[in-house]
Amino acid sequence: MGALDFGAMIKKKRDHQGWTMVDVTQLLETQHGIVITRASVSLWENNKAIPRMPTLRALMEVYNMTPLERLLAYEVIGQ
Repeated sequence: MGALDFGAMIKKKRDHQGWTMVDVTQLLETQHGIVITRASVSLWENNKAIPRMPTLRALMEVYNMTPLERLLAYEVIGQ
Protein backbone atom coordinates (compact mmCIF):
# COMPACT_ATOMS: atom_id res chain seq x y z
CA MET A 1 0.00 0.00 0.00
CA GLY A 2 1.41 3.35 -0.92
CA ALA A 3 0.73 6.78 0.50
CA LEU A 4 -1.81 7.35 -2.26
CA ASP A 5 -3.86 4.42 -1.03
CA PHE A 6 -3.67 5.61 2.57
CA GLY A 7 -5.06 9.06 1.71
CA ALA A 8 -7.80 7.54 -0.41
CA MET A 9 -8.66 5.07 2.35
CA ILE A 10 -9.13 7.67 5.07
CA LYS A 11 -11.05 9.99 2.72
CA LYS A 12 -13.37 7.13 1.75
CA LYS A 13 -13.93 6.27 5.41
CA ARG A 14 -14.69 9.91 6.25
CA ASP A 15 -17.08 10.25 3.31
CA HIS A 16 -18.78 6.97 4.23
CA GLN A 17 -19.52 8.36 7.71
CA GLY A 18 -20.81 11.62 6.21
CA TRP A 19 -18.23 13.60 8.19
CA THR A 20 -16.53 16.83 7.23
CA MET A 21 -12.83 17.35 7.86
CA VAL A 22 -13.81 19.56 10.79
CA ASP A 23 -15.86 16.68 12.20
CA VAL A 24 -12.72 14.53 12.17
CA THR A 25 -10.71 17.20 13.99
CA GLN A 26 -13.44 17.47 16.64
CA LEU A 27 -13.63 13.71 17.11
CA LEU A 28 -9.86 13.48 17.53
CA GLU A 29 -9.96 16.25 20.11
CA THR A 30 -12.95 15.08 22.12
CA GLN A 31 -12.18 11.36 22.04
CA HIS A 32 -8.38 11.41 22.15
CA GLY A 33 -7.26 14.88 23.21
CA ILE A 34 -5.43 15.40 19.91
CA VAL A 35 -5.76 18.90 18.52
CA ILE A 36 -5.22 19.21 14.77
CA THR A 37 -6.51 21.48 12.02
CA ARG A 38 -8.74 20.76 9.07
CA ALA A 39 -5.69 21.50 6.93
CA SER A 40 -3.89 18.53 8.50
CA VAL A 41 -6.72 16.21 7.53
CA SER A 42 -6.57 17.62 4.01
CA LEU A 43 -2.81 17.02 3.81
CA TRP A 44 -3.26 13.40 4.90
CA GLU A 45 -6.10 12.77 2.45
CA ASN A 46 -4.10 14.32 -0.38
CA ASN A 47 -0.96 12.35 0.50
CA LYS A 48 1.10 15.44 1.22
CA ALA A 49 1.75 14.41 4.84
CA ILE A 50 1.25 11.45 7.13
CA PRO A 51 0.02 11.63 10.72
CA ARG A 52 2.35 11.04 13.63
CA MET A 53 2.02 7.71 15.39
CA PRO A 54 -0.29 8.87 18.26
CA THR A 55 -2.56 10.59 15.75
CA LEU A 56 -2.52 7.57 13.44
CA ARG A 57 -3.59 5.33 16.31
CA ALA A 58 -6.41 7.73 17.18
CA LEU A 59 -7.50 7.89 13.52
CA MET A 60 -7.68 4.10 13.43
CA GLU A 61 -10.11 4.18 16.32
CA VAL A 62 -12.15 7.12 15.01
CA TYR A 63 -12.48 5.47 11.59
CA ASN A 64 -13.02 2.02 13.15
CA MET A 65 -10.40 0.47 10.88
CA THR A 66 -10.28 -3.28 10.38
CA PRO A 67 -7.15 -5.17 11.40
CA LEU A 68 -6.04 -5.35 7.74
CA GLU A 69 -6.55 -1.61 7.28
CA ARG A 70 -4.51 -1.01 10.44
CA LEU A 71 -1.64 -3.11 9.12
CA LEU A 72 -1.70 -1.25 5.83
CA ALA A 73 -1.75 2.09 7.62
CA TYR A 74 1.30 1.11 9.70
CA GLU A 75 3.06 0.13 6.48
CA VAL A 76 2.64 3.68 5.21
CA ILE A 77 4.56 5.16 8.10
CA GLY A 78 7.15 2.40 8.20
CA GLN A 79 6.24 0.89 11.55
